[in-house]
Amino acid sequence: ALDPAWRAALPARMEVAWLASVGPPALRAAVLQELVPRSARVAEVQVQPVMADVRIGYAEPARLGVDRALAMVGARGQLRDWALVVGVGTALTLDLLDADGLHHGGCIAPSPTSATTGRSGTATLAPSAVGNANPSVPM
Repeated sequence: ALDPAWRAALPARMEVAWLASVGPPALRAAVLQELVPRSARVAEVQVQPVMADVRIGYAEPARLGVDRALAMVGARGQLRDWALVVGVGTALTLDLLDADGLHHGGCIAPSPTSATTGRSGTATLAPSAVGNANPSVPM
């Protein structure tokens, strides 16, 4: 169930609601149940081979989490140089972008908080999403 405070904070009407989810399907469905009646349009972000000025380095870009892809798009919008994009949530993620916007792969591991508190099972990590997408660049 969604937090009632979150539900109450939503505007009554929105032109467009954007959804990017790496959460469980039930949570995604619950969020959509709140967004659809309030929004003229709901747009769900999916990972594409090229997103803005970022070229995803995975052979199958959809295997990269949309949260990581959007973090790289945000970093690229701020910096036109090499960037190590780090995310800390239920997982610790690292992704490397070059100065031309090419994603050279990354890695994912339990977050420091999850590792120290022994919280496992908080997030399901797909082994295929782990590792270096571009073997020419060591990680």
